[in-house]
Amino acid sequence: MTQLLLDLEPPARPCFENFIAGRNAEALAAVRRLCETSPADHAPRFIYLWGDTGSGRSHLLRSASALVGGHYFGAALGAVDVRSMIASEPVAARRRVLIVDDVESTDAATQEALFHAYNVLRDDSRGAMLVAGDRAPRDLALHAGRDDLRSRLAWGLAYQLHPLDDHEKDAALVRHAAERGFPLAPEVRRFLMTHFARDLGSLMQLVEALDRHAREQRRVVTLPLIRDFLHRDFTASIPSAH
Repeated sequence: MTQLLLDLEPPARPCFENFIAGRNAEALAAVRRLCETSPADHAPRFIYLWGDTGSGRSHLLRSASALVGGHYFGAALGAVDVRSMIASEPVAARRRVLIVDDVESTDAATQEALFHAYNVLRDDSRGAMLVAGDRAPRDLALHAGRDDLRSRLAWGLAYQLHPLDDHEKDAALVRHAAERGFPLAPEVRRFLMTHFARDLGSLMQLVEALDRHAREQRRVVTLPLIRDFLHRDFTASIPSAH
């Protein structure tokens, strides 16, 4: 059914305020502390996050990058990017933060550069790193001979991130709808979580699209409105015979 929805807006830009923590409150607090304290505060400077797809690790890393102006790199990170960041001169009194997502997807040269980056940033009181992967440091499928990088990734704080369970998703949808000024009935929430993509970001986008449709129709968000919304998008997707 999700393929029928044609007017979903792009998801909100990741930030700490729109991260639904669930069981990940401690990890959220640690990342925020790294970002919101000055180098003189001696907060933890190396944090590693791991978890399955949908656990929120990319959301946290992008939120951190937006706040501190750090260098965020995803799977396309290359050794040249790492070396360039390490060679750059940070703004005075600001942290020098390297943020790396999907570290398990980097190539051998990049992993070598990351190993040296850890050493450089460790010796710089302003240096910090946030790294995320799909499993704990000791279990990462890195290139041969990269036990040294695994040990660096385990240097500081390490947190496993847990996807929201159905109860937490349900509570998040209720809150999101309330923030937009309308109630989301239990039967509506059950329908959305049963028939559509179950990741929270997609569900929240769907709630926003339904809210817009309800306002346009001067109706409330109910199961009949959802069926009307789906019928509208389905008929709109059928090419005209003329």
